[in-house]
Amino acid sequence: MQLFSLLYFKRSPLPLTITAALMTFSGCAIQVSPEQALDDEIKEYRQIDTPTEQQTQTLKKQLEESESRSPWATASLANLYNNTEASQQDKTQVLPLYEQAFEEGYLSAESMAYVANQHLTGGLPNADKIKGYHYLRKAANLNNEWAQTQVANLFLDGNDDLQIPFIPKTSILYIPEDHVDFKAWYCLSTFNYRMDKTCVEKILLPNANAQNPYALLGAAIAYENGWHVAKDQAKAIGYYRQAAEIGVPNSKQYLGELLLTANEPNQQAEGVLLYEQLIASDSALASGLRTELAAYYFQHKQYRKALALAQSAGANAETYYQLYQQYANGLGVARNRAKAEAYLQRAAVSGHPDAMFTHYSAAKLEKNERVRLIKMAAEMGSIEASVWMAKQAKSVADEDNYLFWLKESAIEGDIDSQIELAQYYQTHFSKLAYAGIWYQRAADQGSKQAKRWLAEHRYLSLKLTSGKLLKDGSFILPKNYRLIFDGSDQYLQANIEQVWPSHCGWVIQRASGEATVAVHQSKPWCEPSAQELELMYEHGVNKVVHNNGATAVLLNNGQVITWGGRQIGGYLIEEAQWHEEQAKNWQELLAPYRAMQQGVVDIAALEGGFSALTKSGDIWQWGVNGKATHIEGQYRQLLGGYNNIDVCGLTTDDTLNCWTQHAPEKIKPVVKGVTSAYATPFSRGGYGFGIVGMRGGEFEGMLTSWSVYYSNIKHDRQIENNKEILKHNWHNLRQDKAGNILATNENGDVALLYYSGATRFGGFSYQPHLK
Repeated sequence: MQLFSLLYFKRSPLPLTITAALMTFSGCAIQVSPEQALDDEIKEYRQIDTPTEQQTQTLKKQLEESESRSPWATASLANLYNNTEASQQDKTQVLPLYEQAFEEGYLSAESMAYVANQHLTGGLPNADKIKGYHYLRKAANLNNEWAQTQVANLFLDGNDDLQIPFIPKTSILYIPEDHVDFKAWYCLSTFNYRMDKTCVEKILLPNANAQNPYALLGAAIAYENGWHVAKDQAKAIGYYRQAAEIGVPNSKQYLGELLLTANEPNQQAEGVLLYEQLIASDSALASGLRTELAAYYFQHKQYRKALALAQSAGANAETYYQLYQQYANGLGVARNRAKAEAYLQRAAVSGHPDAMFTHYSAAKLEKNERVRLIKMAAEMGSIEASVWMAKQAKSVADEDNYLFWLKESAIEGDIDSQIELAQYYQTHFSKLAYAGIWYQRAADQGSKQAKRWLAEHRYLSLKLTSGKLLKDGSFILPKNYRLIFDGSDQYLQANIEQVWPSHCGWVIQRASGEATVAVHQSKPWCEPSAQELELMYEHGVNKVVHNNGATAVLLNNGQVITWGGRQIGGYLIEEAQWHEEQAKNWQELLAPYRAMQQGVVDIAALEGGFSALTKSGDIWQWGVNGKATHIEGQYRQLLGGYNNIDVCGLTTDDTLNCWTQHAPEKIKPVVKGVTSAYATPFSRGGYGFGIVGMRGGEFEGMLTSWSVYYSNIKHDRQIENNKEILKHNWHNLRQDKAGNILATNENGDVALLYYSGATRFGGFSYQPHLK
């Protein structure tokens, strides 16, 4: 979209934001305020088709000398200074005058977009890029399409100069509604494991036509992979063909790749032809395509063609490993042990997992170094390496590592490992279903031993409970739930370390540290973005909370990610669309996002959002109709939440503060002198939560408690009046995994305290002398 230049006044009225005219009636006469009179002069001037230079200069002088200009009049003066004949001195005043008008309330989307562009491009004196992006965002929120497009690109690409991060899911909020193909391009540029439901159903499929080429390509990808549609190779090929015909980037490559995997020989031949054409015409793609085509020929035993392509494909691990296999086994070429070994070493050094295992298992290495390198190969997906790691652990009686790698080998499809694992479960678990599942996996791959066992135990039901972490470290998805990345449940069959509920599924973490998400396929707002899922997979999960419409995850690296409903915390940046509530500048808008990037130590869910405590002692609250708030004070503990409207914090000066999600600026100090405190929800339903604290000073080692319920803070004195509690000096206040609160007395006895929910405001229960 081309930018406009406000060199002359338009015939249509400009938006007015002016002080109401002061009118007094004296007979039939009307007295008009100086400000209104000046606005009337501007309106008369605008009615002139071709104003003379004298008329222009007269109005300009009136505006310059007036002490009562409306914001619109100030913008009009800026416009008069901004023409091709203006002096340099006049031009230096254009941007400051526009900015003055904006600050006084002149809300013209076109004028703001123009000013933003001048700041960004340096088109006028006093240009400042920081100001440019500020006005760009304001123009975008006033629905100027050019500004919306620029802001969308800004969040989609990031901007190092302004320290604006890559936030694609915020980007789409700014793409104008009628820019369908821009939205389709957004969907393509931000997915890596699969496109989200909104992209497929609302953007790509309804608009897959020649007018929206990126929607065509996106529809093809969705049908090829079965993302929110039934997998359909024929439809995918059809859409790829249409996209290729109109020159959509990458469409020919994707079409060729799909055709190479088709069942029909004529389609495979077409795929080969497409690849050969691309290799000849696109030097940037040639090396990668040669590698893929060489692998195709190798799989189809056309070894001479495979060899020729692999030798010209360039340096990469896949090609090196294929050449090793060909020279080692005499496939399409005479056996050559020296060349085979050289290619194997190159493939191993380049990171091919199978090559790493083959090479490092035979190389002359110290034992610890061999184990380290083969473990790397196993972690990268080499089945042989996983089997080797299991045997190695077993040989040194390391049962934990033995079971971990045995499970990994079984998951990856090694039949011997599946049977060995089944036999282990048969011995260690009373329920044979745990063993039966692995015997079934082995039988499905042709194991006669497994088939015999299943025949002998044909009465056995292999069904286990779904929707919970099982004692063998597996997790069975209930009906209508789907795992992402790839939708298969292989990831869940063993070595699951922890499972947390999210707002529409689960966050699942393996013993190896990677985390992913299972979601209900029919619910909206369920899927994290590709970038969020990558962060979970890479860094692992420390804590998960949700409010039934959005989920917040605290990663092990101290970062918080969110997904779900936009205005209840699913977006860390969700700017209010009411102009009086806009963030004043980019830094203010991005402040909560940056605060959640590192150093977060705790998170809590609220009914309409989330809160988080940082290592620096700041508490942030976000969601709640799109607002983000920095809570006043410095804190060392975050308490409460539990999907309520209340939340509390323990300050660095030992004061317990509480507030509601709707009024975070109204903090209520509850009690002082608290050395440590923990919150626990009512155990029998209802809103609210209770807090147990330990008071210092003259109350050293004294337990105390409060109940919080919809901002009504009740001083529950059950603990302080309990004779059994009073006769002890308490320490080591802490929380167990179930959320109960534990305290240890001077005798080393542990007591459990929790809210029973017996009354509206709760009531503490006390269980002393736990073992």
